[in-house]
Amino acid sequence: MKRACGGEAPRHRGLWLAFGNQHIGFTTGPGTGAAVAAMIAGDAPPFEVKAFSPDRYIA
Repeated sequence: MKRACGGEAPRHRGLWLAFGNQHIGFTTGPGTGAAVAAMIAGDAPPFEVKAFSPDRYIA
């Protein structure tokens, strides 16, 4: 199963990523946007976001 990616880029502080909602972006995109917006503002995201972290692409 593919997962969207959302969060701060691990090697580029201040660069925020939100992508990978694939063909269901109209339904999952708003959730990704809300989570990333909350993290940028320093607030807790509306759901657990660890599984969507960009860190998972760093080997």
